[in-house]
Amino acid sequence: MPKYRGRVTVPVLWDTKTGRIVSNTVDEVIRMLTREFDAFTESKLDLYPEGFRAETEEVNGSVYPNINDGV
Repeated sequence: MPKYRGRVTVPVLWDTKTGRIVSNTVDEVIRMLTREFDAFTESKLDLYPEGFRAETEEVNGSVYPNINDGV
């Protein structure tokens, strides 16, 4: 959209202690949120369910380079 003048945002996982970006790759952030914080919460939310991983990776293989990197 060459004429788009709206705001563009990018999801990011931010480390408040170091003041640095941990990751801004959506699929990586989702995987991290699913498993890396288990010790800090009682949530059983699975954002990357085993039964959908192959399909998720296939879709991300097209979406990431063609849409996400376009930002």
